[in-house]
Amino acid sequence: NDQLKKDNIAIYEAAIQFDQFFIRVDVLNKNGNDVELIEVKAKSFNPIDTDFKYKRSKYIRPGWRPYLFDVAFQTWVTKQAFPDWNVTPYLMLADKTKVTTEEGLNQLFRIKPNEHDPERKECEYIGGDMELGEEILIKVDVSELVEQIWNGEAIPPDDKTKDDILDFGERAQKYAKHYKNDTKLETSIGVHCKDCEFKSNRKNGKKSGYEECWKSQVGGHFSEDEPHIFDLWDNRNKEDFIN
Repeated sequence: NDQLKKDNIAIYEAAIQFDQFFIRVDVLNKNGNDVELIEVKAKSFNPIDTDFKYKRSKYIRPGWRPYLFDVAFQTWVTKQAFPDWNVTPYLMLADKTKVTTEEGLNQLFRIKPNEHDPERKECEYIGGDMELGEEILIKVDVSELVEQIWNGEAIPPDDKTKDDILDFGERAQKYAKHYKNDTKLETSIGVHCKDCEFKSNRKNGKKSGYEECWKSQVGGHFSEDEPHIFDLWDNRNKEDFIN
């Protein structure tokens, strides 16, 4: 908090709290009340041919939504905590058009298991004092996209879930309440389940949130091991079949 009071400062992993929300901003550059909120992502980007949105519509592509909703939430919390700040959100990405000026750059880094959680990975720099060369990252202003998310215009109307219809702040408050009370958040099933991150890994013996969710809505006979509508090749009618 003392660091955030300074006029000119760059803070890594800046901690900001508002109400029951707490975030850690990857990089926060502060110049008076003008603030750059930078979220660093391990994803590549072509500044010449940007692909945040569909070619023929205004909606944000599914592949970018997790990254942009993340920075939209962080920006929302920051503006709630510091309403006098002029916050500009950015994504820091790998620039596809850049070429590294150092040979063997990839060999200067090693991926290893996290010592506290072996299932997670972390990156270790092992290059010593060697220069990393010219920048191969790009800082992309995503203010317009963040505003679009806040206004509920990021997802096509037909693809929206019940939560997608909610006001952004209302949705955040809803999730915070469930998290604080440790109560289950019911989610309606649909085509979005195809990329569910809570499918089980039989090797680690953990429960499957995906299977639990489907069983509660279609019946206890559901099994993640059985063939599914999602397995049908080139199926354009997944939503109709699910309904």
